[in-house]
Amino acid sequence: MIDRRTFVSTSLSTIGGTTIIGSTHADTSNNFQQLSSATAVQSRPTSDLWPQYQRGPGNTSAAMGASPPTQLFTLAWMFKGASNYPVIDEASAYFVDNIDGTATLFALNRATGSKRWTVDMDNPENIYNGPPASIDGTVYLSGQYTRAFDAADGTELWTVEDSGAGMVATTERLHLATGPRLFTLDRTDGSKIWQRNIGGSTARHAVADQTLYVGSGTPESGSFVIALDAATGERRWRTKLSHEFPRLIATDEHVFAATNTALYGIAADAGDILWSKESSPLQTGQSENVSQPAIGDGVVYAAIGETMYALDRASGDVQWEMFISEYGGGPLVAHADGVVYSFYLDELLVLDAANGSLINTYRGPKGSDMLDFRILVPADERLYLADNTTLYAIAGC
Repeated sequence: MIDRRTFVSTSLSTIGGTTIIGSTHADTSNNFQQLSSATAVQSRPTSDLWPQYQRGPGNTSAAMGASPPTQLFTLAWMFKGASNYPVIDEASAYFVDNIDGTATLFALNRATGSKRWTVDMDNPENIYNGPPASIDGTVYLSGQYTRAFDAADGTELWTVEDSGAGMVATTERLHLATGPRLFTLDRTDGSKIWQRNIGGSTARHAVADQTLYVGSGTPESGSFVIALDAATGERRWRTKLSHEFPRLIATDEHVFAATNTALYGIAADAGDILWSKESSPLQTGQSENVSQPAIGDGVVYAAIGETMYALDRASGDVQWEMFISEYGGGPLVAHADGVVYSFYLDELLVLDAANGSLINTYRGPKGSDMLDFRILVPADERLYLADNTTLYAIAGC
């Protein structure tokens, strides 16, 4: 996709007819680590947190019970050296990074940003396949091996000499993929429950209503969305797409496949394509023209080409749309307070999920540059943002 830093110099400063007024940076020094007045974050139900990549096994990017800031923004803490995707549970923020030349799993106190524990991955090639997951007091990570750790102190619980990308954690299992191979592990001891070869390279998969959905394809056969019984790996249906590299999100009724240039709505029960919405062709320098979608109340949000859309989940009908810019595909997050967050050039936008109107903008903590931000996670009452070098926890005032 077009880099935001390249595009900002020529972009108009309006969105959907609304002038974007740059909000001021938080009044903090460049060396700031933690607010002196920071208070303990209260324990909250899991629905408010962000325990794995894109929030849950369906990849919905929606923390429906969270209430992160929308009006005023204050830096609660920052951790320099961290630049990878964090996951959030009741006590900690977890991430893997190559800070000191070695792949290391970090657990930070989510109230203060201080280190709780770290684990060296003992991985000479520094291989790790995406973010960890923290479920029911256990942290899971797949790198050179797939491993489980006690969330309280980092004690290793088990290790399996197999690994895969796109780890999805459910109540009892871990689902992973490597090349054309899918496999499922028992969360309690890492024992393998089933595996199968689906005949093509796999894209991001998702789980909903006891069904594992995976995007797959080869240059010769094209791209597919495949539905498998999550318990057994038995195939339920396969649907061919006209576009490559599907990234999936799933609910009980629908599967949404975001390819490089189109978004599909698919019936979860039988795999029928209900609707699709295409973007303009990719331009030089673009890798994708459709964002990872986010689920809202009866709608799915996505940036497609130059426009952000709220689309009816069942029909694909446009509920609202808003011009963003030639930079599309920013990460989107919906939450229960009716807000959608998205990056736009050098600002974070806070949008009314009901109609797309602009509520607020945020340009990041002092000394940061929102053009470099590429990670956005809402959990409980905070926003977690990361640029190329630092993880920030943003609170309300």
